[in-house]
Amino acid sequence: MIETLDKETEWSDVKSRLVVGSIVEGPVIAHLQFGIFLELNEAFIGLIQITHFREAGERMTAREYPEMGASVRAVVIGFRDSNHQIALSARPSDLAKAGA
Repeated sequence: MIETLDKETEWSDVKSRLVVGSIVEGPVIAHLQFGIFLELNEAFIGLIQITHFREAGERMTAREYPEMGASVRAVVIGFRDSNHQIALSARPSDLAKAGA
C-alpha cells in the first residue's frame, strides 16, 4: 500500500514537471511493433507510438525505428495514468511547434 502511494506521488511529480509541450530526449531502450520506449531520466518511461513518428498519412515501418541506444528528441503529448507512461511524439511538426 505504501509503495503504491509513493509511486502515485512520483507520477504526480513527473506530470507537474513535464508538462504537455515539453521537449525531452533520451536513448531508445525497447522496440515493439507499435512504437519505441525512451529512458527519460525519470522514474517512468516514455513511449513514441509508430503513428507519432511521421506526419498524418505518412507510413513508417519497424525497420525505420531509431537504433537501440540512439538518442531521440520528442515532445510530451500526454500521460497514460493507467500504466504510468509518458506519451511522446517525434513528428517534425510537433517538434517544430515545441521549438525543438
